[in-house]
Amino acid sequence: MYKQRQLLQFTAPAFSLPYDTPVEQCRLFQLYKQIHHKLHSGQRPFKIVYQATDSEIILGWLTSIFEVYCCFTPVISKDDAIGKVNKVVEMVRNEEDKLFLVNAYTF
Repeated sequence: MYKQRQLLQFTAPAFSLPYDTPVEQCRLFQLYKQIHHKLHSGQRPFKIVYQATDSEIILGWLTSIFEVYCCFTPVISKDDAIGKVNKVVEMVRNEEDKLFLVNAYTF
């Protein structure tokens, strides 16, 4: 999930296995919620959070421009996960005008 902070818009891929059921989607969003809380904690906020569970690796990254939350297989290394997140961010930034309403008219 990629959130463009200035536009207050987000984009995310379709759910796939094992997150293809409402129960698993809810569990994934609960993990994203935990990461979001750590990134936005008023007491001690983080810029990058890497959390491993038995089932997945969750990585959250907060900048002034975007927030990104990614889920990986539990066997991926931290360096590989960070590399893949960087590629996602690069792709989204290159396609921003196609993914977001950048120059929307106001009424």
